[in-house]
Amino acid sequence: MGLDALMYQLNRHSKRIITFHNVLPDEVAKGVPCIGCMESVSEFTRKIDEISKRFSFSTDLQDVKSATITFDDGMVNQYEVAGEILRRKNIPAILFVAGDVIDAMSDETLITDKILLWNGLAPDDAIKKVFGVVPSREELWVKYVQPEYRLDWQERGRKFLARLEEACPMSEIIKDLPPEWVRLRMGGVTKEQLDDLRQRGWKVGWHTKSHYPLGMLDSAARRDELSSPDEYRLVVLSYPYGDIGAIGEESLRLAEELGYPCAVSNDPDLSPHRGRFFLQRLALSSNKYELHFVLSGLKYFIKYGKLFPKAESFNDIS
Repeated sequence: MGLDALMYQLNRHSKRIITFHNVLPDEVAKGVPCIGCMESVSEFTRKIDEISKRFSFSTDLQDVKSATITFDDGMVNQYEVAGEILRRKNIPAILFVAGDVIDAMSDETLITDKILLWNGLAPDDAIKKVFGVVPSREELWVKYVQPEYRLDWQERGRKFLARLEEACPMSEIIKDLPPEWVRLRMGGVTKEQLDDLRQRGWKVGWHTKSHYPLGMLDSAARRDELSSPDEYRLVVLSYPYGDIGAIGEESLRLAEELGYPCAVSNDPDLSPHRGRFFLQRLALSSNKYELHFVLSGLKYFIKYGKLFPKAESFNDIS
């Protein structure tokens, strides 16, 4: 009907920042349940090819003529797999790395990823032992696991993870997974890999220290999570999770106080907090019709009766 084309024209002054997480080779991803945000090389490549029909690519968060590809967390697959695809296509991106991930082996990875893995793959008897019920995995995460994880803010999830592992150790869950899946999905990037990405034209920003929901923390812990070396802080910040409840309004003010030039969120919806320290990102489907439905702004317009926010003005990102 031409509505996508119309919305691309009407939203021509809006910046498209695209969010990705984990990208695994098709043969590695096949047969393993999706844990967290994951997609195959085929799915990722389809998305990049469709985006390229409408936009060039750059890491400039103010250039409305280009789309910016971003990755959260800092897992090794983002360097070895997604990074190699983008290298061949000469596309730079922004990687937001969590401090605890850098140089981390697969068994030292983020607490939130370990909890996601337990939620997805722990046997039913272990789930019943911990929670007394055996709901669907989605309901388990939403109603049981995530709320208790967010209550364990003083230990940033470590105490809660220990409780889960009493019922089923992480080693028992991981032993049945393909070793290459574990290495790519659970291992962190190295400092040398980050330097290599920078030399290729990528930017590397901060994704907090431990990836714990900032909105659950007290002021001192929140500052600790957001404080980072200049090589990350002077680039850009990405908040873990998307909703303002998980981020906390104080985090937006603190990001500015600490000297970040801007910050991105995974919340694609209309928000009163939208602005320089709550920049909109989009998650896209690998189905080309659904992708353009979102990327053009048509879905947003149908839902809210508004165009995408116009690109924010701020100092150039170093």
